[in-house]
Amino acid sequence: MNEHNTEERYEESLSFQDWLRHLYDVLDFPAPAAPPAWVRQVFETNGGLPADAFAQMAFSRRLENIKEAFARVAGTARARTGIEVPLDFEIEEPSDEFPVGLASFAGSAIWAAEPPKVHVDVAEAVQTYLADRHRRRTGV
Repeated sequence: MNEHNTEERYEESLSFQDWLRHLYDVLDFPAPAAPPAWVRQVFETNGGLPADAFAQMAFSRRLENIKEAFARVAGTARARTGIEVPLDFEIEEPSDEFPVGLASFAGSAIWAAEPPKVHVDVAEAVQTYLADRHRRRTGV
């Protein structure tokens, strides 16, 4: 690799890091020291998106992760308890109050953004729902 290419890559890295720090300052996400791989892909595809546009993109991705985890956890809960867990999320789009949005189930917020932590949050929310509403625990 020649010296010119190394300098360009270094500048790209600084630009990415500056963008990460800005997102973290505005949204409190993602952690600049360890961003998920998809965040780098977003930057490489779109450049330094404004924080509100990134928040919408991240929120959509997070909701997909939550729905996928919920389907698995609800299926396990149904198999173990016979109780149908309703897919009844409360969703707050990204806003000043919730910069990266909020998804909750039966009063339990699901803050995680990446699998497998999303799966853990969803499992805890479903267990809380079953315990509170049906006096059952699933061990999911």
